[in-house]
Amino acid sequence: ELGEIETELAKSPLIKHNRIVVKEDASKNKFLVAYIVPNGEFNKESIQDFLKEHLPNYMVPGFYVALSELPLTPNGKVDLKKLPNISEQDVTKSEYAAPRSKEEKLLVNVWEDVLKRSPISVKDNFYNLGGDSIKSIQIISRLKQQGYSLKIKDILRVAVLEQLAKHMEVSNRIIDQSPVEGEIAFTPIQHYFFENNIFKVHHHFNQSVVLKSGAELNSDFLSKSLTFLVHHHDALRMIYKKEGDNWKQYNKGIQKDDLTVDFHDLRNSDDELLAMAKIGEQLQSGFNLEGSLLKAAHFRLTSGDRVALIIHHLVVDGVSWRILLEDLSVIYTQLLSGAAVQLPLKTDSFKLWSSLQQDYAHGEQIKLEKPYWESVSSQVISSFPTDKNSREFNVKIDSSISFSLNKYTTELLQTKVHGAYNTEINDILLTGLGLSLKNVFGLDKSILKMEGHGREEIIPDVDINRTVGWFTSFYPFVLDVSNPDSNTLIKVKEDLRKIPNKGVGYGILKYLTKQYSDKLIPAIEFNYLGDFGSGVTNKNEDSIFEYASEYIGANNDDSNGNDVLLIVTGILVDEKLSITINFNKEVYHKKTIQDLVDSYKENLVALIEELSAIRENYLTPSDLTFKKISISTLSELNKDNDIEDIYKLSPLQQGIYFHWLSNGMSSLYFEQISYRIKASDLDITDIKEAYDKLITRHAVLRTGFKYDQTNELPIQIVRKTVSGNFLHKKLPSSVIDLNEYVEKIKLEDRNKGFDLESTSQMRLQILDLGNDNYEFIWSHHHILADGWCMSILIKDFYQILNSISQKSVLNLPKTFPYSNYIKWLDSVNTNDSMTYWKNYLEGYNQIAEIPFGKTIQEDQKYTEAKETATIGENLYKKINSLCASIGVTQNTFIQVVWGFLLSRYNNTQDVVFGSVVSGRPGELEGIEDMIGLFINTIPVRIKYADVDTPYDLLKRVQEDAIYGSTYHYSNLAEINAQSELGMKLFNHIMIFENYPIQDILENGVKNSQINQYKEIKIESVATFEQTNYDFDISILPSSSSLAIDFKYNTKRYESKFMKNLVEHIYNLIEQFTEHINKPLNTFNYLSTEEKEQ
Repeated sequence: ELGEIETELAKSPLIKHNRIVVKEDASKNKFLVAYIVPNGEFNKESIQDFLKEHLPNYMVPGFYVALSELPLTPNGKVDLKKLPNISEQDVTKSEYAAPRSKEEKLLVNVWEDVLKRSPISVKDNFYNLGGDSIKSIQIISRLKQQGYSLKIKDILRVAVLEQLAKHMEVSNRIIDQSPVEGEIAFTPIQHYFFENNIFKVHHHFNQSVVLKSGAELNSDFLSKSLTFLVHHHDALRMIYKKEGDNWKQYNKGIQKDDLTVDFHDLRNSDDELLAMAKIGEQLQSGFNLEGSLLKAAHFRLTSGDRVALIIHHLVVDGVSWRILLEDLSVIYTQLLSGAAVQLPLKTDSFKLWSSLQQDYAHGEQIKLEKPYWESVSSQVISSFPTDKNSREFNVKIDSSISFSLNKYTTELLQTKVHGAYNTEINDILLTGLGLSLKNVFGLDKSILKMEGHGREEIIPDVDINRTVGWFTSFYPFVLDVSNPDSNTLIKVKEDLRKIPNKGVGYGILKYLTKQYSDKLIPAIEFNYLGDFGSGVTNKNEDSIFEYASEYIGANNDDSNGNDVLLIVTGILVDEKLSITINFNKEVYHKKTIQDLVDSYKENLVALIEELSAIRENYLTPSDLTFKKISISTLSELNKDNDIEDIYKLSPLQQGIYFHWLSNGMSSLYFEQISYRIKASDLDITDIKEAYDKLITRHAVLRTGFKYDQTNELPIQIVRKTVSGNFLHKKLPSSVIDLNEYVEKIKLEDRNKGFDLESTSQMRLQILDLGNDNYEFIWSHHHILADGWCMSILIKDFYQILNSISQKSVLNLPKTFPYSNYIKWLDSVNTNDSMTYWKNYLEGYNQIAEIPFGKTIQEDQKYTEAKETATIGENLYKKINSLCASIGVTQNTFIQVVWGFLLSRYNNTQDVVFGSVVSGRPGELEGIEDMIGLFINTIPVRIKYADVDTPYDLLKRVQEDAIYGSTYHYSNLAEINAQSELGMKLFNHIMIFENYPIQDILENGVKNSQINQYKEIKIESVATFEQTNYDFDISILPSSSSLAIDFKYNTKRYESKFMKNLVEHIYNLIEQFTEHINKPLNTFNYLSTEEKEQ
């Protein structure tokens, strides 16, 4: 394909001549280099952009070298030997970005070490470099050795290096390094081994590796190296005893004697390999479960030395082998050089992991998985076909057929295919297998027995990344390729992503809880073992050992059977993927399995070629925050491939959305902030650019809403790009009254409302009023954000505007998406919340009414009026002093005063009203500056006795508020359902507004005093908002006073009586501050005039 790249490059007007060459780095990774004679100025990025328009990404070179001419041989061909070597400067900036922070530099080094690729950019994606779940474990282990911690789920979810570096944390946890001893409970996989009847000979069930070395090895050093391994890795000292009918597992302490490694010089044997195999057979079958479960032998052959390592499967797995072989290489090298033996610190023990799994098995989290596994096992799947015999248990696997992909195709599989649909290697391998099973056996659905590494992060604060043991998990998976109308790969990917915790919970449920059994009988076992490289290297990349393929005896006794018909195993060695299908020749004809192998290879190669040619990235449901959306619904919504994310609504958002559905494009929940500024030479172009950048910065501003019929709930859809709702109007010459004109425009804007199903629920309108006066009108639907967010947005806007106007670098902090909050909400235990609210509202059965009401006609629109109680400086100081002295907040003080007044109005001592809470959980990272609707409405109950004093009531309500804050995130409709009154629990709300818009605006404008604007000055500020309540109370504190706004619908309440209410609450505030310890039944809220009537 190099000629094809050269042909495309030749079409570019930027290039005279070019030559494409494949280069190889120190780790034998291949990459493309373009040597170019430019036509004029040399611009690497422009050349690369040109190629990206005409070729798939995998054919676009990453390195570009400019030459004055191409070196030629005497025959006129390009002299490849004279082409210069490449340097870091030759890489395109869009492809390579150097690490900047200490964390990024460390992570780059670790990635290059584990993934065997260099150079790695901070923009690189883990999956596109051949990453998989096992390599993620290796990365975490390397970071741990450098004093940092990182979670596997972060690597698998975040994937891009520069973003992942932000999740790294300094690890201060100290793990006990002393030898582990004592009895250890079985893990699920060990229960499976001892309880399954297919295993007849327990002592002969091993895993083995043969290593080769070109140099002669020192047997004594090998013995000492393996002894160090046994001392360091506790599980290698495990023994098993049968006590009665039950097996028990014990970890022995450290023994003094070195592990024996027998040396066999076979160079004079008639058949070296046969002699080695016979010795291997004896070693394989010679285990005693009550003795050492590791055996080793050193062979000297004419082709070099071999080391056979045989370990019983009870104490080792695929990840463990990587750890052991790396450590073996390190120890042997240190012994050779005379250095002190030093290994990385141990991680948490297998004993601890087993103990914690027993606890986990009886906890709440595992119960959440049970419905998934029950739904899987309830499926009806046709029996898997056989050629000769009907399906039997305990099948003997005695034959195999394999195929391999070449290095080029394997490289594509590791690096180029995953960008299209955000896939992992198992997604591709299983899709190819499913299509092949359909081709050969006509099966739409097959039951697989999936094998995983089992080291999932289900238990917090446990590190088993460098722990040796048998952690493997087994779980059933229905491989479904039945739907011809959908992308099969996407279906397989989505089914895999639905598996909770990578399947580790299945074994816990089945073997540790003993409360679960399934009816599915898997026919095929599938296991992708990962990338084993080409040799066993230490951290310095010194390859002392390489993998060898000589036979060293059967790992498994012939009497041990299998509970599947086929075993499909994949492994990546020496840059090539090999797939082996193991079968029983008494059950299948060899031709049947050969057809399956051929079909598998054909489907796999076709998949890889198709995916690697796709340039765009397409989201599937599991890539989204809301993963339950159907594939078909997402496909319909994302026709333009412009969706960034989809997630559910917060509790208050849900309520607002359903109000909008009922009332349409009304001014209900319409929010508007307007202010007038005076500024000379204000550049409207800069204003629009700043607004557009604000929209780009915050995902919430690119959000629309839709009802998902499949899941029967509303969802919010974030688009990658939206057209900003920006309007600029000049004052018409016919306008006489300026303020009247502005109010008219604002009213028109409110009447326009918002269509929540459109792509944005915010707009900015600039009115040029002449004489350097401008009215800014910010409008948004309340479903998007609360008042606190508007202060953040306006602050950001002016910083962006400042950077544009001054042509300076914009330095804003990282944004945290609102979806993080939605995910956090999903983690809240709703059962605990509902129990709390049920207890809190118990016994309350009479709604507290606002007096002075009148009958309202259904067709009458909301007409707002407002009365304000102003608490002056002196009284405000008394309130603050009182609150500080008894340890309550201003909010609690006003709530208690209002609740007491409301109780007197209703002639009761028990009232409930609504209160708006901030809804921002302190433990969520970035919550303070996150944009979205966090506020929530909850009930506040004020209940007292005659003898109670304001002090008693204030303290009690404050304590209730503190204790109840954990439950402030519940859906109001669900809270109401816990009370006897249901939806009629309360009819008004109180809002404590502690975000001073005036101050925010003044600070923002002050920060935008730039050269061409001689002066920017705020002339006036006005706000508008409308809730779905006919009466609400807003508390607006300032530095020297407090305003209590009573907003009400004049169609519902009499204005003259509302004025009395203002005086009533003022009177009570005065009395509470003066007589904090007097009984509440002595307080009187009436005015002097009312008392005289």
